[in-house]
Amino acid sequence: MLVHFDFTSGVPLYRQLRDQIVLGLADGRLAPGEKLPPVRVLAEDNREIARGIVNYNTEDLRRLIGHRTEDFEHLVAGAVHEEVIHRDNMVLMV
Repeated sequence: MLVHFDFTSGVPLYRQLRDQIVLGLADGRLAPGEKLPPVRVLAEDNREIARGIVNYNTEDLRRLIGHRTEDFEHLVAGAVHEEVIHRDNMVLMV
């Protein structure tokens, strides 16, 4: 699944990512329980500038969307991450 960010929209990147994951689940591009590939961040010229590892599969993300971090462990058995992609799991490629 390819995610596009609009850096001029004023909408935070994490929210843009979340919204596009929700749409991917809704329109069938992502299946429940499917592991998400690493997130790649591309510059305008399509150069990869960062890559990150997603902490949850699509089924878990569906349960977590719209909830606060402190609710994660009640929504997903064994949830230990407070974010979908932790900054320590994001690598800058430039």
